[in-house]
Amino acid sequence: MLSAPVRLVCFLAALLVAGNAFAEKQGNLATALGNLYKAFNGGGNSHDYIERGNTWSEKGEFDRAIEAFDEAIRLDPQDPWAYSFRGIAWGQKGEYDRAIDDFNEAIRLDPNYASAYNNRGIAWGQKGEYDRAIDDFSQAIRLDPQEPSAYYDRAVAWKHKGNHDRAIDDSNEVIRLDPECIWAYYSRGAAWGRKGQYDKAIADFNAAIRLDPQDPWGYNGLARLRATCLKAEYRNRPKAIELATTACELTNWQQAEHLDTLALAYAVSGDYDKAIHWQTQVVAMAPTSGHPEYQRTLDLYNAAKAAVPAIYVIAIVLMFIPAFALWRLLLRFTRKFTRKRAPILAAAIVE
Repeated sequence: MLSAPVRLVCFLAALLVAGNAFAEKQGNLATALGNLYKAFNGGGNSHDYIERGNTWSEKGEFDRAIEAFDEAIRLDPQDPWAYSFRGIAWGQKGEYDRAIDDFNEAIRLDPNYASAYNNRGIAWGQKGEYDRAIDDFSQAIRLDPQEPSAYYDRAVAWKHKGNHDRAIDDSNEVIRLDPECIWAYYSRGAAWGRKGQYDKAIADFNAAIRLDPQDPWGYNGLARLRATCLKAEYRNRPKAIELATTACELTNWQQAEHLDTLALAYAVSGDYDKAIHWQTQVVAMAPTSGHPEYQRTLDLYNAAKAAVPAIYVIAIVLMFIPAFALWRLLLRFTRKFTRKRAPILAAAIVE
């Protein structure tokens, strides 16, 4: 009988022969040898677990992704990538504080890690901390000025702060760096719309649709404009319903933002039953943290259905036009006018 060391050598040789045979069949020796290496190292190193975690994240399995990133960190607690990717997974679960903790650690380990700053900025934005988000996006830009994503994310933060000129400036920079970035056209179109530059807004939304007819955001932006624009020549509510429906179809009716737009289009058209139906779906699917406006919108639609005066339709439209402050007075008047016929409305919708 062969001794144990000799049997081990024979076993390794057999594995190597099998690996080479597989490589010849597949035409990929590196893959075969890599798999053989992993077999002798308990399934791979920390980066193997990072890849596994990213695969789970792409499938929407964020708990399993976090488990994989946990193992990557156990194997190499000095790897900033593992913390950053786990932070992204926490963010996808709506756990923004835990996400920020992981991004903090990634930045501590690598102070020049631009993506970690950008990802932390996104988490701050989800918490409504837009100044802190802008600081992080700006740092990411300083570290990597040729990466368009930080400019885009900063444009979104500027939009939430109501600084539409700076949002447009950042969107312009994204388009300069990446002329086919659909999101930049959508973001810039939304900013133009808030400035009352409707022709420019429509041009940007249409550009997004032309670049990728299967991407929903151009349809979504155009639908909101067609639904709520106060200028009659731009307003087309049946078209708004059609565009919003297209956006929902392209995302298999699983994207809260697009269902929210569809509900809005029905509401301003006076069809509160459908508006309430779709807004209820939005509230059910959207994470409660970061999106309290969805419930406030549903409350408003329910109140409008109960009261039914045309003044509510006007109030809903005005809520989506940031330049108008008069809608607050209008709502106070509406509450008094319909006190016996409708519940008191919730706080204002925040777009």
